[in-house]
Amino acid sequence: MGRLIAVVLALSVCGCTFSTVAFKYSSSSHMDYHQAMVSIGASPEKLMYDLSEAFRRQGAVVLERKRINFHLIETGSAKECWAANAQIAQEEFATYRSNSFTAFKAIDRKGPFRERGVVPDCKIFDEVSDPATESWKMLVEFPPRSANTTVYRPTMSNFFIFGQSTSVQGLSMSQTAQNVGILISTRLHIWAWRSKDGPTNVYLEGRPISGQIEAAPGNTIGWSWWQLANGFEEQNVVKSYVLLLDDYDRARHQK
Repeated sequence: MGRLIAVVLALSVCGCTFSTVAFKYSSSSHMDYHQAMVSIGASPEKLMYDLSEAFRRQGAVVLERKRINFHLIETGSAKECWAANAQIAQEEFATYRSNSFTAFKAIDRKGPFRERGVVPDCKIFDEVSDPATESWKMLVEFPPRSANTTVYRPTMSNFFIFGQSTSVQGLSMSQTAQNVGILISTRLHIWAWRSKDGPTNVYLEGRPISGQIEAAPGNTIGWSWWQLANGFEEQNVVKSYVLLLDDYDRARHQK
């Protein structure tokens, strides 16, 4: 009788490339928070209602619009905090671009904070409780953008090879191409509060959302989608609406 030799052919898993990446980035991962702020003459309430009309005309959905009992105030270490987080985000993007999980694990995530004299859990803004200050919050979601890509899924099959003196049985691994799609929207957060000297301060932050999951620390998304979900498009949305608010304020003063 011929000898039966069991042979298993499998893909080696080195853990050196990505299958998923962090889904935590926002517009602030790409732009200085000062670029996302603007001061205008209209009251926070009037601004919110005027913006609601503008958003609806553009097909966006106003999810929330309410008066709040706090306003934002820049922390003393805001500049250093933003710079450290932005540096780490850009280093992470570089590893996604090269699809190197090994390089991702090697990123020094404490050094950028230590060099700037801040701690990793630092904040850019504090929420100051102040019911007397007129403060509003709005949440808007824009129509989704879609994308498709081809992924290769591993498949396994049996094979048998029979010879005069030897029989070989094993498992072979191959890959099957599959087209997959995704929908990603931008969710825009807007805070507006009356400053002590009169003008209304406005801060905007855009965050990607997919499958009703908003980008936040601890969430993940497939590596194929990292460029759609890294907050870059949200940066463009914020820049656009900062300019819109400038135009809005200019038009009010020209009346």
